[in-house]
Amino acid sequence: MASRMLSWLREAGPDEARALVPAAALAGLSNAFLVILIGAAAQAPGDTGPATFIPFALVLLLHVLATWHGYRRATSAIEARLQRIKTRAIERLSRAGLEELEALRGSEVYAQLAENTLIVSVAGGLVVLVLQAGCVCVCALVYIAWLSPSACALLFALL
Repeated sequence: MASRMLSWLREAGPDEARALVPAAALAGLSNAFLVILIGAAAQAPGDTGPATFIPFALVLLLHVLATWHGYRRATSAIEARLQRIKTRAIERLSRAGLEELEALRGSEVYAQLAENTLIVSVAGGLVVLVLQAGCVCVCALVYIAWLSPSACALLFALL
């Protein structure tokens, strides 16, 4: 579903999709770096101070901004695509004959459009989360390989 949604976003606005992937990757990378900073701080509990807090705060700010930017880009791309779909539906309805329109109930058509819009909007946010999670997994694998190559090999063998 995520790959289909990503291709759908690409069709909606190539510029939006191109900006979405780096934003999600940056959010995932900063998320992984936060885990590394927390692990380093846990290993040296006596070394808490500005030298520990400032990098953590900056990386956290980067994560929040990148996540916000990714969601904003996904939302604008989805809104553009949904607007085109609604416009096409309205054009089809305007071309339909009066008898066909009378057979349809307006509230049912509106409910169907609104329901589908909600489903697509929720799925757009999931695309950002999937991209971020993928980046976090890659960063975690790199970190595990850096800490212990044998543990990384064991992890790959288990997968």
